[in-house]
Amino acid sequence: CVRHDVHEMMYMKFDGAPACFRRLNGTHQFGCSSPRGGSYGVVHFIRSELNLTDFLRHAVAGPYAIILTPALFRNDVIHSLIDSGKVSGIILNTALIPDIDLIPESFSPDDVCPNRYSGLDKTCPVQWNPTANRFLLNDWPLPIFLVKNLEHYNAISDCHDKFNPPLDESQLSRPLCSLHLKSHMFAAVNSETCLRRINFYGVNAAKYCDPLGGENVVLPVLPWTESGSRNVILVGARLDTLSIFDGVAPGAMSAVTGLVTLITTSSIFHRMLSTNEIQPTNNLSVIFILFNGEAEDYIGSSRVVYDMQQGVFLSRNQKLSLNNVRLFIELSQLSSSNEVFVHHTVDEVVADFMSQLNGTAFDLAFESSSRKEFPPSSFQSFYKIDKGISGAVLSNFDQVFVNKYYNSIFDTAKYLGYVYANGTFIDKSPTYALQNRLAGIAQTVASYLYRKTMNIEPPIMDHQQSVVLTDELLHCYIETRKCRLMNEVAAVSSDKLPDLLPLYMGVKNNPENYVTRVTGFMLAYLTGKNTTLDRENCVNDENQKGFAYMWMNGESGNGICINSTLQFTPAESPAFLIDGYDWKSGEYATWTESVWDSSSLGLFVKPYRKQEVIVLSTGLSVLALSFIVVFWFNKKADILFVPISPTSC
Repeated sequence: CVRHDVHEMMYMKFDGAPACFRRLNGTHQFGCSSPRGGSYGVVHFIRSELNLTDFLRHAVAGPYAIILTPALFRNDVIHSLIDSGKVSGIILNTALIPDIDLIPESFSPDDVCPNRYSGLDKTCPVQWNPTANRFLLNDWPLPIFLVKNLEHYNAISDCHDKFNPPLDESQLSRPLCSLHLKSHMFAAVNSETCLRRINFYGVNAAKYCDPLGGENVVLPVLPWTESGSRNVILVGARLDTLSIFDGVAPGAMSAVTGLVTLITTSSIFHRMLSTNEIQPTNNLSVIFILFNGEAEDYIGSSRVVYDMQQGVFLSRNQKLSLNNVRLFIELSQLSSSNEVFVHHTVDEVVADFMSQLNGTAFDLAFESSSRKEFPPSSFQSFYKIDKGISGAVLSNFDQVFVNKYYNSIFDTAKYLGYVYANGTFIDKSPTYALQNRLAGIAQTVASYLYRKTMNIEPPIMDHQQSVVLTDELLHCYIETRKCRLMNEVAAVSSDKLPDLLPLYMGVKNNPENYVTRVTGFMLAYLTGKNTTLDRENCVNDENQKGFAYMWMNGESGNGICINSTLQFTPAESPAFLIDGYDWKSGEYATWTESVWDSSSLGLFVKPYRKQEVIVLSTGLSVLALSFIVVFWFNKKADILFVPISPTSC
């Protein structure tokens, strides 16, 4: 049956409207929260600076819920609204995008120097991200929501236009279209305080926050039980990005370009190795790693380094230590530019690497960065512990980020200039420059890996095959999860999943962090060995240490058993493992995420002030009259109600 109570008839609920949430570290709280019962505000649209000035001068019927365009979603605007005392909530409207005119020229909610306090130099003298506004590093005292559904926007706009204009004192004498914004966060102060409250109350205590955490995706080219004594080349990229709003974290240039290039590199390298049966001769192996939580003070990479120091990374029996790392190659932010800047250490290993980066065949130019400092990168986690490690970070920037939407909701396929080719032949026209550039970088790096591990020249590979793979991977990560490749790896048709998988890591053991697992399976699918085992027998064999068996849909959809060296390792900060850790030291990440009951956004028509007073007065009068009547009847009960004696029955 359909519920038709008074509340449901009064409110129009907007399901799935993402809310800004609260995060905490060892010293502060950041983000947004509403009061426990939510905030109520009269709807008002601010579409220009003139609208803003007019609102601050003439608004009298508050508090208001302000609808902002992306161009006005700025710290100074939000602070002026909060300081006015007239605002109880803010809604960012992106429903009218892809109107390119509505997108701000730049918007990065991160710091000007991302991960400032967890890198090599905690003062971070370089402003790598000069367009940043530090939105995520503010503690906003009101709820902030995102409206990206056009139907929701139209409903709010129609309601507003019907009831609310003009913005003057007449609003006090008529019904007004209003919003209820509820996103109450339970956590407060900082991570240390929040977790201490939970520990103080014991096992059955209510949770107020959870540590951020997930898994790193690790793919040794050889099972580590066979190559434990070898030196290795680590090829890494980040898997995550930041998020203002729950479930919205696209990370197209910030993260996806690097991770797609890594997956393509691993696939090409696997195909190169498959062309012959020769085993590596240089006592050198390769490990591909996708680090999770890098946007949050390098959670994933710092945990890998910590585990290496503890002697438990990959395997307790065959340990991989920092001494085994011959070279660290990181695939950072990349794009359709033919210039690839390499931020690197100065040593013989890197000099040899740079000499072999010949991208002429792919219209690529690899150049050493003009900066001596390392940009925000996973390599910093390794280098700050061991200055003897050789490292090279490949990126599309030299002095500062070219990504004007770093770690933001606007870092999307449209900004990248991506056009899906859908498996067709991809030419070298500007339309498909992104696919060609990333595939070219992947093939260049794979060729270097092959030369170093096999000590021979790499075989000639089908570059078009690599470009088509890159195209499909980009489609899966920045346009829709309902793509061919993800369906071959695993069923992704669940309606519970968003159409675009968010890259925000979230809390430890979060079942909604689907992207980590599907990315790992993607690597296994593209680099593993097909077997003839059926689903029932597709299980791990204790006698084959270092290998894992995984059942996937396969190209036909009938299922296939893949044998792979894929592993998932913890991406949880060591700060939560160390007894008596100093939360203010900044040595490791201390990020937690607040727990919240539910978030909701609802539209309703608020009665005008006089009507509210009349209703309240009438209600109080009826209540008072009721008390008087009850009191009078109770006092006169012996007169009004004559008891009937038993003999009269």
